[in-house]
Amino acid sequence: MGGFGRGNNPNNSGKDSGNGMSGNSNGSSQSGSGNGPGGVGTSAQVGSRTAKSLPVPDYADKTSEGTVVVNIVVDEGGNVISATIKKSTTTSANNNAALSAARRSKFSAGPKTETGTTTYKFKQK
Repeated sequence: MGGFGRGNNPNNSGKDSGNGMSGNSNGSSQSGSGNGPGGVGTSAQVGSRTAKSLPVPDYADKTSEGTVVVNIVVDEGGNVISATIKKSTTTSANNNAALSAARRSKFSAGPKTETGTTTYKFKQK
């Protein structure tokens, strides 16, 4: 019997199994893919500063997922002058990639040196 039952005519029953394509919220039910892109998500918080550039780290260890939170110190010109791991749930290879990206980040200028964090979320494809 089909997923919605059987009508009066036995030839009108639906199928409740088979192959189909995932829908796309911006398109028809016939488009899209069941696989997401994976990769790395990035966010930052440094006082009242605005992030001007948040480089995406290389996904160094694609066999591991997790989050890396990096403590950063930003100078008056918006440059990261210090970066250290605050917390991590992934591998040292991804930690090193996160540190490298954090050091390349740029923020808006400010009247004094400020501290904050940058967070990287590594997700497998």
